[in-house]
Amino acid sequence: MIKFSIEFYINIYKIKEILNFNISMLCLKPLFLTITYNKFNINKKVINYLIKKNLKILPHIICKKKIKNFNYLLNSYFLINLKNLMIIKGDNSKNNYYYSYNIVNLIKKNYINEFNIFLGDYTESHPSSLNFLINIKNNKIKNIIKKNVNFISQYFYNIESYYNFYDNLKKINYKIKFIPGIMFIKDFYKIVSFSNICKTELPLWIIKKLNNNKFYKKEYKKTNKEIILNLILKLLNFKVKILHFYSMNNSYLVNIICESLNNNLNL
Repeated sequence: MIKFSIEFYINIYKIKEILNFNISMLCLKPLFLTITYNKFNINKKVINYLIKKNLKILPHIICKKKIKNFNYLLNSYFLINLKNLMIIKGDNSKNNYYYSYNIVNLIKKNYINEFNIFLGDYTESHPSSLNFLINIKNNKIKNIIKKNVNFISQYFYNIESYYNFYDNLKKINYKIKFIPGIMFIKDFYKIVSFSNICKTELPLWIIKKLNNNKFYKKEYKKTNKEIILNLILKLLNFKVKILHFYSMNNSYLVNIICESLNNNLNL
């Protein structure tokens, strides 16, 4: 049976909407929610709310703060028994903890095995990397992989990029846990722009198909669903057990995909 995790987006201007997010609407209960990082007090409020709903939470830790801030954040999560963390690189403001491996080393040193660590990664290379394999072949990254961390990928639409990235990871550590990320194409222009920023390939056939239907709401939704289902079914054929949805807080879209999978696979 396929399992799911979901990214939950925190918007400080829509805090009421977030707290009213009806997780029970999801037809398949997620394994966990990753929580995007904004301000600590807001994150803490949302996280405590979701914990009371008996959900497993992975808050984002962004690599752009000083060690004092990191220790405060980690201690705060540790005290509320939140033992799962999602570490991402964050913005371009460089400091001693600019890269994910710096944070992993800090956590492993100070907390040993108290936290389960997840890292975000790109199957088609990080936007700031010119070399596709630099993330994998870099010795610092190799050392992280050997520390039993888990990976959740950024979204992708070219299934071959996932196969290739997965094969390279397995050569370093065959026990690695890697969860592919799935993003729904809600807005054609936004996904094109975001893909350019993230250096994520949008296959030409997808661009043409979406572009042809972008002004026809019903057809666009149908096309969107077909593209995502096609990608998911290929991942399932590759024996993927868990998928990560970038929901943008849209439980309706998550439900459409879940229901379609139920109908197609009798989950």
